[in-house]
Amino acid sequence: QSYATTVETTCSEAVKTGMQSYVSAVETKCSEAYSANFEETVKGGIQTYASALESKCSEVFSGKKIAEAVKSAVQAKDRSRNVIIFGVEEQSNEIVEEKVGEIFSYLGERPCVIESSRMGLVPKPGQRRPIKVVLRGSDHVKQILRKAKNLKDIAACKTVFVCPDRSVEERQEIKRKVEERKRLRTVDNTAAEVT
Repeated sequence: QSYATTVETTCSEAVKTGMQSYVSAVETKCSEAYSANFEETVKGGIQTYASALESKCSEVFSGKKIAEAVKSAVQAKDRSRNVIIFGVEEQSNEIVEEKVGEIFSYLGERPCVIESSRMGLVPKPGQRRPIKVVLRGSDHVKQILRKAKNLKDIAACKTVFVCPDRSVEERQEIKRKVEERKRLRTVDNTAAEVT
């Protein structure tokens, strides 16, 4: 009986060892196959993504477009510190800084003015060129624009209008909207007269 038990135990261990090696070999083969397939799939996906990204990025990130974006951002930052004053009477040998200071004093503001100058060519008699005023920060601009509507109540500033410095595109968009409102207003007035 002990001989039979020994043979049985030995056979059992041999079968276990053989099965374990077989299972281990199968697992290794499956893992390698999965890994190779996974790597190929990932590489293929990355290559597809990279080629798509490369074609789109070359359009978006061309040197010219990047330069335009940077220029636009710098100009917008510079413009945020500026106000434009319209309707200030122009005289020969005038000191623009004094006129700007006087307008700001009517508003109760004393911002740090870095630069102020008339814009455009020398006008014909009776015309008034706008004044561009560069302030220390955009907070001063916001404060002045908030109070600018009060200038209409001051006799000396009835014709004076203060607005933010806008880009050419912004000015064109505002002009288009104003013209559209005028057109709609005339259509409404015409319709009211008919009825």
